[in-house]
Formats: sequence, C-alpha cells, structure tokens
Amino acid sequence: MSKKGKPSRRNYSVLLLYPDYLSENYGQETYFTHVKSKTPEDAVEAARENAFIANKKSANDPHDFLPLAVMRGHIELERDVRDFT
Repeated sequence: MSKKGKPSRRNYSVLLLYPDYLSENYGQETYFTHVKSKTPEDAVEAARENAFIANKKSANDPHDFLPLAVMRGHIELERDVRDFT
C-alpha cells in the first residue's frame, strides 16, 4: 500500500500465447512483457494491450492473447522456444 492507502503499482512479467490466426506455429509463439500494475489481473490487461499494439493491431481483439503466466517482478527471459527448436 502507498502512504495514502491506495494499492501501489507493482512490477509484473506476463507471458501471453499468440492467437492461432496470428501464429505460424500455434502453441509455440508467445509474447513476453514487463508491466506495472496494481493487480495481476490488471497486469494481464496491460500486457494484452501491449501485445495488441506491438502487432500493429492486426489481432481482432487484445483478449485473443491468452495469458499463460503472470509473475511478480521483472523476470528476465533467458531462452524461449526458438532456442530449442
């Protein structure tokens, strides 16, 4: 909580799955981002909006990005599926 009694924003790392219609290998293409939000739910919404904008709004809806994980803190991604295929 902040000094004024309002929930403070925290750092989150969010992993989203691309929608099938935007991916060549559905289930393997993800979007990973860092956001600041008050709750994990807000973090997912912020991440979805980031993914939507990063894809030049080619997605039908930001909610088409499926949340796979929400982690407190800014976690650094060292490897992803591209490193193992």
